Amino acid sequence: ACDALLQPSAYDISGSLISLTKSSIELKHHQTVGNSLLEKSKPSYDISLT
Repeated sequence: ACDALLQPSAYDISGSLISLTKSSIELKHHQTVGNSLLEKSKPSYDISLT
């Protein structure tokens, strides 16, 4: 069991899974920040339209 954990292939798989999870979390965070910025800029945008 210990030998299998030390195999590079197993490490690469877990490493890529971790990086995939990190990037998806960052993407969701950026989407949330972008949406809140859009919501904040909406009122002034509507005012300039009318």
